Amino acid sequence: MTWLDYLAHPVTMAILGLVAHACKKMARIKREKNSPMAPTQYLRTHPYQTVTAVIGLIVGMVILRDIGELTALNAFTLGYMANSVADLLGNRSLFGKEK
Repeated sequence: MTWLDYLAHPVTMAILGLVAHACKKMARIKREKNSPMAPTQYLRTHPYQTVTAVIGLIVGMVILRDIGELTALNAFTLGYMANSVADLLGNRSLFGKEK
């Protein structure tokens, strides 16, 4: 296997999707608060969203594998969306209002 095969592996792409969304979120926090946030600080301040995102990602990967649709692109998208949905669930009530 070449390094590109490892990079294009669905698990790698899913993790990159999670990281990409977390970076987007940290950049937004930096813009709003005018101070940078370290990745470890993000994980400490968002532990439930992080766990929810990882669990959602694992479930989604198993489903995609079972239906034969687990590709690098689907895995990246799933990782990005799992983090996005976890943030939504962690930041909003059932009625869509900010806490």
